Amino acid sequence: NVCPAEGRFVEVPDDLFQMSQLARSIVDAEVIGVDWVQLKSGKWVLLEANLAPGLQFEGLDLRPHVTSLLRERLGGTL
Repeated sequence: NVCPAEGRFVEVPDDLFQMSQLARSIVDAEVIGVDWVQLKSGKWVLLEANLAPGLQFEGLDLRPHVTSLLRERLGGTL
């Protein structure tokens, strides 16, 4: 994938979080990556939901967090 702009962390608005949760339930997955773009008007648009998301961003490694989540959901068997 090629992105012409730099990604950045943002404070997630509640409606955006709810729409991300809806996307997760639609694809029936515990963990997904969602790609959003904010238009100049301020409106957010969902570009895609990834079943196999990249788990590193700006030096932050999310893999341990995802592993902990899955371990918890599987009752500690992971």
